[in-house]
Order: sequence, then structure tokens, then C-alpha cells
Amino acid sequence: MPAFHEILTPVQQCPVPGDGWSLSMGFTNSWTTAFLVLFTWRYLRQIVHLVAFWAYRPAEPLTNPMITSADVTVVIPTIDPHNAHFQAGLTSACRNLPRRVVICAGVEIDVLAADAANKRVQVIAGAKASNTSILALMDDHVLWKDTFLQYALPAFERDPAVGIVGTNKRVIRDAQHDSLTHRILNMIQCLYLERHNFEIRSSNTVDGGVFVVSGRTSLLRSCIIKDPSFVHNFLNDYFFFGRVGPLVVDDDNFITRWCIAHGWRVKIQYRDETLITTSLGSAYKFSGGLIRWVRTTWRSNTISLLSWHVWVSQPWSVYAVYMSLFTNFALFYDPLLLYAFAQSDLSGYQRNRSSGALNEHSNVGDVLMTETANDKSLFVALLPLICWMCICKMVKPFAFFWRHPQDLLILPAYFAFTWAHSLIKLKGLLTFYNAKWEGRNLASLNADLAKSRAGKTSSSTTGSASTDGPLSTTTTLPSVFPALTELNTGFSTGVDSMV
Repeated sequence: MPAFHEILTPVQQCPVPGDGWSLSMGFTNSWTTAFLVLFTWRYLRQIVHLVAFWAYRPAEPLTNPMITSADVTVVIPTIDPHNAHFQAGLTSACRNLPRRVVICAGVEIDVLAADAANKRVQVIAGAKASNTSILALMDDHVLWKDTFLQYALPAFERDPAVGIVGTNKRVIRDAQHDSLTHRILNMIQCLYLERHNFEIRSSNTVDGGVFVVSGRTSLLRSCIIKDPSFVHNFLNDYFFFGRVGPLVVDDDNFITRWCIAHGWRVKIQYRDETLITTSLGSAYKFSGGLIRWVRTTWRSNTISLLSWHVWVSQPWSVYAVYMSLFTNFALFYDPLLLYAFAQSDLSGYQRNRSSGALNEHSNVGDVLMTETANDKSLFVALLPLICWMCICKMVKPFAFFWRHPQDLLILPAYFAFTWAHSLIKLKGLLTFYNAKWEGRNLASLNADLAKSRAGKTSSSTTGSASTDGPLSTTTTLPSVFPALTELNTGFSTGVDSMV
């Protein structure tokens, strides 16, 4: 009678500990370790941020606040005052009744003319024109609610250590679309900021960190931005060992980093009353913005990781905000994660494949049937992970699709964008040294501005450039914006007209 071990086929024999098998759940495959590392690196952050998103609480208004809208100067830097949202945005700022509204333009409209179409220069010019304790920076295509300042300012009063405040943002969704392409573009723009909202609310809840307080609208203590050291460094910002700069872009990232590095706390006021709405522009402007934003992120996150204060005060954000950038390439990460899972002991695919191996007497028909079965078993093995990945990709944009379920019909376009964005990020990494303001031709605008100023008479008043910021003087309200005159008399807040 043959021995028991002789009856079993090689595939059926019991594995021996230490010989391709482990008593601890059978994890011997190096791909199992690789999968667990890849999975944990990506989804630990996702799970913690989901919990933090719902644990978030905004600063509530006080019954008798000491800081009110009368303590705020709104600065609106613009190089395109003719855009469709400028006058509506200016009106929305005035309806919040700040002490002062300063429009700083890079074009000759005689409001406040900076010496160049440079947002950093314009911000400093506007800040120097303010005389309040709080400064609100507002882009020229942003709309505020009437309750914005009332509900954003409590963050400063509830915590005196708060130096900068950001809020939730939303892209204006067009009611009508000219084409499917237009509809997809508008959806992607909406989701771009929706994802940002999730990130800043979650990370700020965990340890106070954010990747940036968006320059679309931010509120700062005036003492920060009027600090001579800040002004000098803001206008003379260099990167890569002084080889790139002075930077015109990355202004909001610089401000955020400066506040954190100097011990100020960041607070995100995420509530309906502080929601701002904006437009990301045409396909040309948006595509230029995408590459500019990813270059900014590569530069800014690298600088943040070199700051000891970030490591000490925001340890979670070091991993979840700054370091995660370096591996957040869905186009490459997703296939690698799936492959590692398929090769690991966790999927069971390799064990099933081995158990289905044919002996030397198998015929061709059996081979074909087995290969088909193996293909099916691979899909079945990967299906749970594929479902998990799809669900996780829907967490950040969930709020948008809840409001606009009809856009679920073009959901595949969103997934395609997340993968295509990996190539944009890769291009941004390879061209990080490019500090152009993509999507806008600032060089042409500055040339026109210089030509216009050169042709002015000697009686005209102009600003002069310096490393500490431009000068400005008062002039009349621009005839190109008759609505400004109405605003000046229609609200208790005056719109400063300076040049």
C-alpha cells in the first residue's frame, strides 16, 4: 500500500512551514508586503480625512464681537477688470460693509495702478493703502455672500493665534452648456475646487495644516502683510538656490507658508455663510492654470518640508498634505496597486492559479479552458479592490454629485481627468523652474502698460517701482466703470479710487 504522501499530487500536498508558506496568515510573498505598504500609504490618509471632515467645527460668531466688518479692508488685485464677474464681485464685497475697498489694477483705469501687472506688487500696494486690523484679499472674479465677513471674522476672535483664514469655494456651474465638451469642462472645474474643499477642511481639523489658503479669498491680520520683512521677502521670492525668481506666481502659497513658519495658526471657515463662488475661465485659461498650480505645488511643498516648524507643528500634514504629493499619480499608482494585489497572497489569485495547474497529460482543450478560468479568477480576485478604489474616488466629489446628480452621466470623464492629471503633474515636476503665469499674457499687458505710461503728460500721476512695493496717489473714479460711482454712494462703504 503506497504511503499517504505518495497519493497526493504535488499541488495537493500540504505546504511545509518555511517552504513558501507562513503560519501567520500565509504572508510570504514580497508582493504582499508591497501591497500593504502601497495601500496603507494611500488610504490611511483617505480614511483619517473622511473622519476629520465630519469632525470639523467652524468658529462660531460671538454675541458681541470685537472684530467686525468695519475692521476690514478688502483688496482686489486685477489685471482684467472687464471680466464678467468683476462688478458683481465688487458689489458683493461692498454688501459686506467693510471699512474700505481698494482696487489695485495693473492696467490704466485710474483706480489704483500698480507699477506692473504683478499680483504680488498689487497686493502690497493695496495693503499699504489699508488702515484696518484685518485685510481681505479677493480675486477679481470672486463673489461673496452678504454674510461672508460676519461668519469669517470669528475665527480671529475665537483664537488670537489665528493669523490667516480661508473658506470653502465653489465654481459657478453653468445652467446651459453649448456642447458636451463644455459640460464636461464645467464639471471638471467644479470638481477641482470641490476636492480642494475636502482636503483643506480635513487636514485643518487634524493638526491645523493646509496645502494652501487660496488666494481667491483669504483674510489676514494686517500686521503680517505690513511687516517690512514680509514685504521684502514677498517681492523677492526665489526658488531652487536662487536660480528661479523673483516669483510672480505662488503668492498665496508664500503667504500661507510665511504665516505657518512664524507661528500663526491657519483656520478654515467652512460653512454655507462663508461660501465663495468663482469662475475658472475658458478652457485655455483653465489648462494654463492647471500646469501653473501643479508647478506651484511642487515648489511650495518642497519648501514646506524644509521647514522645521512644519514638522513640529503639523506632523500629520507632513505625511498627508506635503509628502503625499510625491506619490499621488493615479495613472501609475492605480495599476501598480492592482498588480501588487494580484501577485500577493491576499488576492488568492496565485493560489487558485497554482491549484488549477495541469499535469503533463492535459490536452489542448483543457489548457484553453484553464486559461479562460484563470482570466475570470483574476477579475474576480481584483473586483473587491477595484470597487474600493472607485468608492474612494467618489468621496471628495460626493457633495457635487449630490447637488447635481444629472452629471453622473458623464462620471467617466471625471475618472479620465484624474488619470490625465497625473501627466500634468509629471510635466509640472519636469518644468518646475517655469514660473510663468500660464493662461494670461502678462508680458504683453506690461508692455502695453509701459507704453501707455510713457505717453502720459508730465501732469499725470504715476507710481514708481521699488523692492518694498509701489507708491500710489488718489485720483478720480474711472469713467470706464460707472457702476463704481453708484457703489460709492449706494453703500456706507466707499470704493477707494487711487492711481
